[in-house]
Amino acid sequence: MRPLLFLVLLVILQVSLLHVNAIPQITAITKLTSDLKITIQGQYFTQKPNQKPLLYWHADFGILPSIEFGRKSNWDSTFGGDLVNSTTPNVVISKGSRSAIRLDHGTKESAILSLVEFNSSQLYVWRRRYDAFSLEKDRAIRTRYINAKALNGYNSTVVTTGMWMTTLDKSIWAQVNYAPAGAAFYSATVGNINNDATVTVQRIQTGTPILFYGENDVQFSTPLINATANEGTGVYFSFNHKVFRLWVEYGVEPINVYMSLDKYGMVEVEHSVDGPFLRSTWMNKIQPAERRWVNEEFQYQSNSVNEIDGKLHFWQDNLRAWNESKRFRFRTTSRPNPFKQVYQTQVSNGAQINSFEYFDSLYIDETWHRVLIGNSSVYSNCTKLELIVPNKWNETTIEGTLRLGEFTDTPLNQLFVYVLDANGVVNRNGFNLAVSNQPTSSGLVVVGTLSNTKRVNSIVSHANQLVSSFAFLIIMFFLIDLQLAVAAVSCWFF
Repeated sequence: MRPLLFLVLLVILQVSLLHVNAIPQITAITKLTSDLKITIQGQYFTQKPNQKPLLYWHADFGILPSIEFGRKSNWDSTFGGDLVNSTTPNVVISKGSRSAIRLDHGTKESAILSLVEFNSSQLYVWRRRYDAFSLEKDRAIRTRYINAKALNGYNSTVVTTGMWMTTLDKSIWAQVNYAPAGAAFYSATVGNINNDATVTVQRIQTGTPILFYGENDVQFSTPLINATANEGTGVYFSFNHKVFRLWVEYGVEPINVYMSLDKYGMVEVEHSVDGPFLRSTWMNKIQPAERRWVNEEFQYQSNSVNEIDGKLHFWQDNLRAWNESKRFRFRTTSRPNPFKQVYQTQVSNGAQINSFEYFDSLYIDETWHRVLIGNSSVYSNCTKLELIVPNKWNETTIEGTLRLGEFTDTPLNQLFVYVLDANGVVNRNGFNLAVSNQPTSSGLVVVGTLSNTKRVNSIVSHANQLVSSFAFLIIMFFLIDLQLAVAAVSCWFF
């Protein structure tokens, strides 16, 4: 029996060495400078491999990512969008910012901002964006065509912006917004091609003759081009707005996952046998960012090859889209490579002219660690979350820069700090940014020394101590009988 008792002793000793999981605990914010540099003290923050995030970009810095706040100083592909500010006509700028990046999805099918490459099985993305369009009202309206022929002495078969289109009986008419080779995209507000009856009846089918007229020929008296409609659906109506996308390697490997938020929205792993995860089945049917600024977060973890154990989570203004238990299969035996490229929003197959999307800022990291400030003392009740961008991170100290953004005019005593560790675990109750009215002589402000999570972690800490003490007593009890110990060791080795 003595060897068996010794084995029991070894098991107890092993259990005693296991660390009881703890949630992050903030014990103090020891400084907050006038330029919003902040130091957070506490414990259970967990180690972060890289002190800075992979990338941090803000439109106020210009087009390039910030090398001061992130590790990347350049984008990994061609940049999409134009830098605008408050002097630009009809522009939308986020609260607390001076500039934004704007892209017209009606003129470009490129993704806004740029591809970002990463090399990790995990990814976290935070961003702030605004859609100055409606996915329903600003949808693309298109007819592809073939067999174009010039009429009435016109010397070209190229359809151009501003031309008019009709059917032979002129019952359907529209004005061309723009016309890439072999296709014409039409205005949603001029003509009757966008009427519901037209959509239902589909009076223009593949093979239907269509006519094009000069821009000034508003009576449709002299057609300049005759062509044959060649759109499989008759007339194509769509606003194919992908709000997030991960690729293995764009243009090389077809495997990717994307998300959309329209009425047919979904998460889909393309070239997968699992089918789309439809928005209609989500726990919360997240709405498009139509004419409102939203803060969005994505949290990704790769799967084991051919296993449905991958993770992709999405929040908009801290509202979780689907249950935490949802899992995905990204990699398969035939396509085992992990994702290593992330894109932001992108539109395929066009939209109405002036379908502008705006981006204010973007934060990307290869771990789930992050620090956020929210507008409630309970994390799950926060309806807005802004960033603290870290530049130093260890188990007990985080240093970074506070980004107020949406909270620019909010008193700091109405804001609360949250730390999320390597597993995305957060202190449920926030640490209040109740700042003293008077800075110290060094320009720093002492904020406080207690956290609402301290009680919880105190219990965890005591639990660790009790487990260790219990193990120690058991070891001493068994080792009192030296003969037992020697016999057990002899049996173990011989």
